[in-house]
Amino acid sequence: MNQAPNPLAPKGSLKRRLVSGGAWTLGNRLLVTLAQLAALALLARLLTPSDLGVYFLIANLVAVLTVVSQLGLTQSVVRLVADAVARNLPGRARKAILDVLLMGVLSAAVSGLLLQFGFGQWLARTVFHSDLMAAMMLWTALWVVLQTLQRFLDEMFRGLHDLRLAAIFGGIVTGVLTVGFYAVLYWTRGEADLSIVLILNLIAFGVSVVLAGVVLMKKIRPLHGAGELDVREIVANSWPLFLASITNIILLRADLWILGMFVSAQDVAVYGAAARIITVVTIPLTMASAILAPIIAELHAQGQKDKLEKVLRVVSTLGGLPAVVAIALFVFAGQPGLELLYGDARYREGWPVVVLLGWGQ
Repeated sequence: MNQAPNPLAPKGSLKRRLVSGGAWTLGNRLLVTLAQLAALALLARLLTPSDLGVYFLIANLVAVLTVVSQLGLTQSVVRLVADAVARNLPGRARKAILDVLLMGVLSAAVSGLLLQFGFGQWLARTVFHSDLMAAMMLWTALWVVLQTLQRFLDEMFRGLHDLRLAAIFGGIVTGVLTVGFYAVLYWTRGEADLSIVLILNLIAFGVSVVLAGVVLMKKIRPLHGAGELDVREIVANSWPLFLASITNIILLRADLWILGMFVSAQDVAVYGAAARIITVVTIPLTMASAILAPIIAELHAQGQKDKLEKVLRVVSTLGGLPAVVAIALFVFAGQPGLELLYGDARYREGWPVVVLLGWGQ
């Protein structure tokens, strides 16, 4: 009996998919990083340094809670969906996407509610001693919910081997809209309250999530047929990834939180503005990880270990080389570069942060 055609089978050779996926992922990371830097440059001009410091503390909190809310599910859904693609099990792929999406919605809602009703106020007032941060907690909670949903949708497109849509909805839409909103605000008013900035963030994330959700539903609508999936399998795949991601995000974000406990919001702004520049260094490695995740699952399911080893070596090597160039550019940019980027001489004080964190990469 002839096997039914695989409706999920990726089009093109592995080499072509690597090149195409790499182009989309690299373009995404470059555009998103440039958008983040542009947004930050505009924020430094719209907000006072103290308000920008509070913004950094809120963004840091959102980043950590977004990882917590994912419960390791975003990483495991890539593996599960890519595995179903490789084995021609469209029913299993659909089940994985819908189950994980439901779990993600529930997890994001719980995180948002906890933040809004008690935990967020305690953090803001007791840990960071910031009444302004406490006043922004509703917008912060909604930001956590929307950013978590965006991460889930992004990884589902990645599991389906659609790196183009993963790039578009994983940051491009949000980044472009955010920069556009900030630019209009700067040109029309020249300054803004922190609440306005957070509301604009929510609108950008909301548009991205709605559009991504509509596109994803269209993609999975025809997926019916063979393949079942037990929720216990999803959990078994997710909890080790959850523990690893929690450890990683704490190590990455602890510096700003520790600083926020002991210094002024203005000092947090100077440190945060300098530290954000170093995110450019991580572009190649992030790109390599995003490209490899679904391909690793596919080649492993097909038992092609030799090809998998070769792909890992090549992509990892190519992903590391541009980091050297990025470090040279930003570590040696100098104090004038910080003032030019952020429009205020006070941000020159972040020069040692650029040097230390840059070489640390």
